[in-house]
Amino acid sequence: MTNQESSYYKKLFDKYFDALLIINMNNETIIDANRSVEKVLGYKLDELIGTKFSALFPEKSEMRNKSDLFNSLNDGIFVQDFLNAKGDIIYLEMTLTIIQQDSMDTLLISLRNLSKLVRVEKQLRQTLKIVKELSRKDTLTDLHNRRSLINIINNETYRFERNHIPFVIMIADIDHYKYINDEYGHDTGDFVLKEIACLLSQTIRKQDVVGRWGGDEFLFLLPETDIEGAKSLSESLRDKIASTVFQYNDKKFQLSMTFGFAVFRAEETIETCLKKADNALYQGKKSGRNKCIAARGNN
Repeated sequence: MTNQESSYYKKLFDKYFDALLIINMNNETIIDANRSVEKVLGYKLDELIGTKFSALFPEKSEMRNKSDLFNSLNDGIFVQDFLNAKGDIIYLEMTLTIIQQDSMDTLLISLRNLSKLVRVEKQLRQTLKIVKELSRKDTLTDLHNRRSLINIINNETYRFERNHIPFVIMIADIDHYKYINDEYGHDTGDFVLKEIACLLSQTIRKQDVVGRWGGDEFLFLLPETDIEGAKSLSESLRDKIASTVFQYNDKKFQLSMTFGFAVFRAEETIETCLKKADNALYQGKKSGRNKCIAARGNN
C-alpha cells in the first residue's frame, strides 16, 4: 500500500461514524482507535492506546475474565456490556473482523451504542412479565385465578400419569357470604375475601396451591396428598377461620367456611373430580355448614 493510500484509509478510519478499535490479538491491547470512540466510550484516544481491551468490560463481565478472549471469538456481531469512562455500563453492538496488518494478527472492532434500545427491551420484558403475572392472578385477593388454577391442575394430572402419586382437589366457600354483603355492604364483602385469602395462603403447606375459583369459592390443589391428609388440612383451615375475629372499620364479626374434597383417580377426568369435590361441598352446606366433607367413595 502506498503512503497516499495509507493516508486515505487513515482519514476514512478516523472519520468513520461508528467507533472503531484495532486490537493486537497476540497481547489483546488496543493499538489504534478513531475519534468516534471518544463519543461512545468517553475515553480520550491516548487513554485507550496500549491498554488491554478487556479493561473496557465491567469487572463481573464474563468477557473480562476470559483468558482466551480472542481465541473464542470469530468474525461476527455481538451485543456486549461495556464500561465507559464515567463508570457506567453501556450496551454496544460489537462487530468483529479479523484482519492482517503488517504481518500482525489484528481485530477490527466496530462499536455502535445500543443502550437505549437495550433499556427499552429490558423494560418491555419486565412489562410482559408483569402482564403475564397479572393474567394469572385474581385482582382482589392476589391468589391464582380460575385460568391459572386450571393450568396448574392439568400439569398435576400429567405428573400423576408418570408417578401415580395421589393428589386432592378441594373446594371451599364462605358460609352466609351473601348475608355479609347484604348486611354490611360490598366493601366489607371484599375485605372478607381478602382476609380469608390471606389466612388460607398462610395456613396451607408450601407445596399446596390455593386460588379464587369464583365469587366466594376457593379451590385448593393438594399434591402428594391422600384423603386423610386432606381431612387434616381442611380441619386446620376450618378451625383457624372459625376462631378468627374479623374487624372492618367499627364492625366485628366471625365467619366459617365449608370444605369439600376428592382424591383424583386414574379412571376419572379432572371435571369428574371437581364435580365430586363440589358435591361434597354441597353436602357440607346442606348438613349445617362449617364442615369438612370428603366425596363419597373417598372415606
